[in-house]
Amino acid sequence: WGVRKAAAESLVGLAMALRVDSRTEPFVPLMNDLLKDLSRWVRMSALQQLGYFVASQEASERVPPGMLTQYVEIIEQSKANTDAADMSFHCAYTFAAVAKTVGPAQWPALQAPFASLCRDTPLKTRRAMAASMHVVALALGPELAEVEVLPQFEALLQDSALEVRQAALRNVAAFLVAAPTAGARGRVLRL
Repeated sequence: WGVRKAAAESLVGLAMALRVDSRTEPFVPLMNDLLKDLSRWVRMSALQQLGYFVASQEASERVPPGMLTQYVEIIEQSKANTDAADMSFHCAYTFAAVAKTVGPAQWPALQAPFASLCRDTPLKTRRAMAASMHVVALALGPELAEVEVLPQFEALLQDSALEVRQAALRNVAAFLVAAPTAGARGRVLRL
């Protein structure tokens, strides 16, 4: 199982070394096998790499629908299992890249997990979300960003943890570029 676990951990790096049009065919079946492996350790490593792998595909049409569904399920399951804080962090860390890869057409599938990660109990998960809100806003476009991302961004700017607020504050300008409406600008600058 050790070799398969190492394969799961290095799969994204190997995929990224190839041209983007060469990443799907050989690696999607391999990732699916690793996600179903008999060893819990191999499965956990593959699950931790899933967001990175989805993002490595760089376009929605290259991401198998089942893989996005599994990514969303990981987020939901990490909420039910308090021991899965690391999994929640990995998902938060890759969320913006996944949203950018799959685009606004897949937002309905990502909407609830997005809100869940933004309100997650572990500070490091909320900090990762706060640091990448501008990328999510950019991926969704100005209208969706104002309606869907802005309320969560406002909440993170007022988070009880200083580290989360600082991560959000570092990206206010980038967020306003991604969501350039007067309403969004007024709401953020009032905080």
